[in-house]
Amino acid sequence: MSARRWFAIRLLAVGVLGLLVGAGVVLIRKPADGRPLAVYSHRLAGANALLKRAEDAMRALAHQRHARLAGDSRCYYPTDAGEGGGQVAAVEPRLFCGPVLFVDGDASRPYLVYNLIAQPTSHGQLRLAMVGAQPDAVAAPPDQPLIRPDGRTPPARVGINPPGPPAAVGDVLTTTETLRTPLTPAPPSAVMVGQLSGVRLIEYGFVDVYDWGDRARTAPPGYRLLAFAVVPVPGEDGSSYPDLSVRVDGHARGPLTVTSDYLIAAVPKHARRVDLVLNDSGTTQAISLLTGRPAADNPAVTVRAHLSDRPDASRSVKVRLTTAAGSGTVTGTFTVRQVSLSYWTAAGTRCPRPDAAWLHVGAMLKLDGDKQFYGAESGLVWVTVPGGGKVGTSNGAADPAHQVDDVAQVPASLTRGTVLLSGTVHTAKGTLTVLGPVSVPFSIAAG
Repeated sequence: MSARRWFAIRLLAVGVLGLLVGAGVVLIRKPADGRPLAVYSHRLAGANALLKRAEDAMRALAHQRHARLAGDSRCYYPTDAGEGGGQVAAVEPRLFCGPVLFVDGDASRPYLVYNLIAQPTSHGQLRLAMVGAQPDAVAAPPDQPLIRPDGRTPPARVGINPPGPPAAVGDVLTTTETLRTPLTPAPPSAVMVGQLSGVRLIEYGFVDVYDWGDRARTAPPGYRLLAFAVVPVPGEDGSSYPDLSVRVDGHARGPLTVTSDYLIAAVPKHARRVDLVLNDSGTTQAISLLTGRPAADNPAVTVRAHLSDRPDASRSVKVRLTTAAGSGTVTGTFTVRQVSLSYWTAAGTRCPRPDAAWLHVGAMLKLDGDKQFYGAESGLVWVTVPGGGKVGTSNGAADPAHQVDDVAQVPASLTRGTVLLSGTVHTAKGTLTVLGPVSVPFSIAAG
C-alpha cells in the first residue's frame, strides 16, 4: 500500500470519528466495574476489587495446601435465581473460585466457595466482604450461572488433575491412620517381652505415600517410607508402657508413640539395618523392620507360649536334724507345686545368656512337728535337665531374708526335667541332711 493511500484512509477515519463525536455518540463507554451487579436489590460496589482479593486468597490457599490451579482459574458470582433479569445482574453473596484441585481432590468439585457479608456504602449501594473461614471444595451450581462484570465465564472443562502429595520434610517419624497399600503381616515370632513391658510387631513394609488429602506425604529425597504397626503386650512381671525406638544402621530415633495408628519412619534408601527396639530393665531387644525377624540375641524364653507345669506332687522324705541339743531323724513331706520359666528373677536379676532361662521351682517342705509347709532351702533343691546333668538352685526372691524362690539356670528351650531334694543345709533349726534323695519329674510343652 502506498504512503499516499494510507494517509487518505487515516484521514477518512479521523473524519468519521469527528462526526460521531459531534453528534453526541459515544462509541466505547464501560463502567469501571464492567457489567453492573446487584445484591439484595442494591447495586453492588467494588465487585471487581472483591474478585481480585478472592483470587489472591485462592492462590495463597493453593500454595499452602499444595493444590493445582488451572491457567484460567478465576472467581465468579453465582446469579440469584430469585431475582428477575435485566441489564443489572442479581447475584448471591458468595464467590465460586476455581478450578482448583487439592491432593486427592475430586475433579467434579473444583470450586472453592467464599461466603460474603454485605456492608452498606455512603452512596446507597452495598459492598461485599469475605468471611474469614477456609472455603470448601464444591461443584458449580447447576441452575445458577457463574458471572463476572468483565463477561468471562467458567471453563467448560476442569482441565487439570489432582496433584500428587508433597514430600515429607527430613527424616520424618510420625503416625497415620490410613495407608494406600497393604503391609506384610509379621510372623508370630515378632514379639519382644521385657520384665515390665512388651510389644508385638503386627505388620510392616515400605510405602510410597502415607495418609490422604492435605496430610498425605511422599518420601523425602534420598529416603524411603517405612510403615509398621505394633501392639503392646505384658512383660514378664508388669504391663508398663513400652520404651520403643527405631534404630537405623545403629542410630536410634525415638521414643515412639504406642498407638493403634500406623507408625511411619523415613529411612535412607541404602540403609542396611532398620530395627524396632525395646528397652526394658537394662535389656535391649530388636525386631528387624525389613524382615520381621527378631534379633538372635533377644531372650529366647520370653517368646515361648508355654512356660510352666504344675506337678502338684508330694514325696515322703526322711532327714537328719542336728541341733545343739543333739541329732535325730525326722520324717516329712516334700511337695513340688509348680515349675515355671522366666528371663528375670523376682529380684530383677536377668539370665546371663539370651538362650538360657531361670527355672522357678515351687518346692515346699513340711517336717513332722511343723504347723505348715515352708519353702525348701535352695541348698537342698536341685534340677536335672537332659544333657545338662544336675543343676543347683539359688534364692531369687525379692526379699531373700524372708522369702524363698528357688531358681536354677537352664536352657530356654527346656521341656522336661526332674526336681530333686538332696544334700545338707544349715538352717535356723540346725543342720538338716536329706537321708535319701527324692525326685519329682515335670514336663513343659514345647514352644
